[in-house]
Amino acid sequence: MSFIIRIAGADFSGSGLPALKRTVRGFDADGLVGLYLPNEASIGAGVSSIADLSEQGNAATLMSDFPAPLQTSTGLQSQAGRTNSFIFDTGIPMTPDMTVFYCGRSLTPAASTEAWEIFLSDTAADIPTDRADSANNATRPNIAGRLDRDGEVLGESVAFMDRSGLYAPSYLFANPSDTYGKCTAPFAAGLRIGENGEFTAKKSGGWTGNAEATTPSASAVSTLYSTAGNVCFGHWTTGSTANTQHQAAFYGAVVYDRLLTPAEMDTVIANLLTQVSARGVTF
Repeated sequence: MSFIIRIAGADFSGSGLPALKRTVRGFDADGLVGLYLPNEASIGAGVSSIADLSEQGNAATLMSDFPAPLQTSTGLQSQAGRTNSFIFDTGIPMTPDMTVFYCGRSLTPAASTEAWEIFLSDTAADIPTDRADSANNATRPNIAGRLDRDGEVLGESVAFMDRSGLYAPSYLFANPSDTYGKCTAPFAAGLRIGENGEFTAKKSGGWTGNAEATTPSASAVSTLYSTAGNVCFGHWTTGSTANTQHQAAFYGAVVYDRLLTPAEMDTVIANLLTQVSARGVTF
């Protein structure tokens, strides 16, 4: 037998006593609407759908015309011989006050032409119907990497871009160990964009080069999201031609429908690294 004693007007929320917090695979469940850690298919099998481990039912579906990426022991890897690797649509609307995360790496050969490699954006981005030519993501919120065949180290970015195509703000970082400045090393990155102009970009290992940011105006955020589609992730390009070969590995993605604090973003990235490292990926 047990008893519950209630005291009218009493509030013990500031008592310092521990509070229960629900988690899913180590991720805070508060606001978690998409959790993708592809590891359920047989090795070598093509994957056209990724289960949503957040228990919200938002399975990610491969967009048409893309060859299914192959299951590996660490995640998914694109098939060779295509300009754009693959894009999965989560069905989760991209709205203000969201926080999104991506974990993966570029496997694009160094001889590819100059381009932006896009890892996470939304389905309202200019993704060609034939999935062969490059897309224009200059007006979307992106997690992206920069390719430059001339050897200029331009680095990777986690960026919010306004509808004029200008970086509105953008975080850029250089990677001196990589001649081509692309995301060839495994990484995890997160981006939050608030309705009132809040902006935070995070990356595993921190920023190793340039870091610049301005605060987007509320009107710029409103304009952007008035035409936004669903959160999508994978690997595709902008500024490239159709004869290049772009490839990537995908390890995981996380979507929250609330603004996480910078400290919470660090926790999510750390847990992503833990989950993926357990499969044998070295960061």
